[in-house]
Amino acid sequence: MISATTEYPNNLTAAQYHELLAGSAIHPALIKRNFFHIEGESVYDFLVSAR
Repeated sequence: MISATTEYPNNLTAAQYHELLAGSAIHPALIKRNFFHIEGESVYDFLVSAR
């Protein structure tokens, strides 16, 4: 049996992606461009970096 896994953009979890797509009606292209899953110490690096 082959197990298919879905990969979401920018390391988003399935729950995060579903909330953005279905719950907030955000277009998938906008999700891919603007939303990222970050956690741990990398949060601080992301917040203080010049983006």
